[in-house]
Amino acid sequence: MNIQYKLSNARVCKGQICYNTSFVSVKNINTPMILGTQFLTLLYHFQVTEKELVTKTLNKEICFEFIKPPKTRELNILKESLISKINSIERKKKHINIWHRKKYEISLPYIKDFNERNIPTKVRPIQMNKEYLEYCKKKIQEYLEKELIRPSKSPWSCMGFYVMKASKIERGAPRLVINYKLLNKALEWIRYPLPNKSDLIKRI
Repeated sequence: MNIQYKLSNARVCKGQICYNTSFVSVKNINTPMILGTQFLTLLYHFQVTEKELVTKTLNKEICFEFIKPPKTRELNILKESLISKINSIERKKKHINIWHRKKYEISLPYIKDFNERNIPTKVRPIQMNKEYLEYCKKKIQEYLEKELIRPSKSPWSCMGFYVMKASKIERGAPRLVINYKLLNKALEWIRYPLPNKSDLIKRI
């Protein structure tokens, strides 16, 4: 699609009701104007009839008539796209404390009646051979310099150790494993407690 330019602040008006949206100018297109998914998201929730698309704004019914009769296949594609979009929004609302953030420290809820005096502050370390121990020190210093980690002030103590996975043998790099079982037992179950991958990669 050969886009000539974009009009980022435009209005589509029906009577006295206007919707802010954007348009792009495209070469070799037969239809004067196409209102796509971006515009349709402004009309939630709406109904589609054989002749028009109907929505409500400020308790007033707004109708957008079709230039051509809609095709069943196109309506089904539109329906699936909108359902997927709505479900995505609902999922984000449900897990707002996990998804809606641009930070790397989040508070995780303890299980009911958990007493912080029961936090394990000491854990028996797992022995590592000299080679792994030196590798561990080297990696810690490397991650500190890259600001991927920082000295922790957390009272929690979890054991860590290195393993050599089959996929890592060719690279010759062992994998760090941290046992969070004691911490997980004290937290309420959350499906996706991991930070945003894209944000972490941008910091490197």
